[in-house]
Amino acid sequence: MNLRSQRGYSLLEIGIGLIIITIFMIFSVTIIDATHQNYRLAEQKSIALSYAVKAIERELLLGDAVINIVDDPALTVVTEDTVERRVTVTNIPTNNMMVTTTLETLPPKNGRTYEDSSVKLLTATVEFYTKSNEPASKKEIQLQTLKIEK
Repeated sequence: MNLRSQRGYSLLEIGIGLIIITIFMIFSVTIIDATHQNYRLAEQKSIALSYAVKAIERELLLGDAVINIVDDPALTVVTEDTVERRVTVTNIPTNNMMVTTTLETLPPKNGRTYEDSSVKLLTATVEFYTKSNEPASKKEIQLQTLKIEK
């Protein structure tokens, strides 16, 4: 069967060519979109990690002062402040992130409690969404360190 006619390309050849071009275009757009999503996720993780490190550094350096890791102090709220535990929450609306800093006594281990110890457990948790506010796209980065109080 001769697909090529004497006057040019047949309709079947043009149809097959269009199908191949369409498949290639879909494949290219899918790869570009996946690359952009991976780049955006890496960028958000980097920003979240920098906020977590900043929160830990501020807590270690300032001690009992209220932690302001953003320019607007109204975004930082102390939600719980007791002898055993202090929780500070900072909302960062520009990056759709929430930074929670928790300073608490060490948990008991081998029957020994650490309530009178000057060593505290400092935890910085950053929650962020990869897509607007979808619950399935929620990610979390958590850093922990020890703080020695005098």
